[in-house]
Amino acid sequence: MLMTNLLMALCFPLLIGSIELIYFSAVLSKVMEGGWLPLVFATFFLTVMYIWHYGSVLKYQSEVREKISMDFMIELGSKLGTVRVPGIDLLYNELVHGIPSIFGQFLLSLPSIHSTIIFVCIKYVPVPVVPQEERFLFCRVGPKDYHIFKCIARYGYKDV
Repeated sequence: MLMTNLLMALCFPLLIGSIELIYFSAVLSKVMEGGWLPLVFATFFLTVMYIWHYGSVLKYQSEVREKISMDFMIELGSKLGTVRVPGIDLLYNELVHGIPSIFGQFLLSLPSIHSTIIFVCIKYVPVPVVPQEERFLFCRVGPKDYHIFKCIARYGYKDV
């Protein structure tokens, strides 16, 4: 069984790689007759995708580096340094652990925040389907009177 899976795993890149090499050699042989255009498009899209990926990694590293500590939250007290009004705040972030730095900026710049705050994090896990009972993980962030929660929504690569 393992040998069959290994063989199938090796056949796929060999097949796709050989098709790509044939296409690439055909484009290179026709550069003077207009084959340069697909090369320019491919280079452009590769550059855009690389810059997007690089920016996403930098953004995530910045969020991890600048997250707010729980000690700081406890220092603020149950009012969190501002007026609480009825309602629910949903704040999306990439952090599974910790409180995003944008929340600290909200506390410093907004005159009031909602009474219930939920940090929402969507994560894609390397399984086909996440069972419904394991899809949403809820936990309390900080003391009970803060009314701050974290919701981690987990999806597999075949989930819709």
